[in-house]
Amino acid sequence: MMLPYHSSNVAVIGAISYKFGLISYETKVGGYFDRDDYLKFLKKLDSQLSNKRKYSLYYDGLSIHKGSTCRNLIYKFRWTPILAEAYTSECNPIENYWAIFKNEYKKLLTE
Repeated sequence: MMLPYHSSNVAVIGAISYKFGLISYETKVGGYFDRDDYLKFLKKLDSQLSNKRKYSLYYDGLSIHKGSTCRNLIYKFRWTPILAEAYTSECNPIENYWAIFKNEYKKLLTE
């Protein structure tokens, strides 16, 4: 199936578990995720996760990640927030995963 693809930008928001792999993701072609998208994703993610386990949320310093509304929601879900250090991609190997994911997704869009 050919999808309209007019931009090289693919935004991805997702959750990955060390134990279970990819849990959930959303993509946007030619756009970006805003605060409302992020909150919606966190709520969806919470509904998918077991309340019997403890979770940590590792995120970067993007402004939508650090706002009080998002922070309050993370605490409401009883997740432990872990903020990545700025400009330390070597400490954030998940960025490599998302780069591969985005490239493969772009290939599917152009087939």
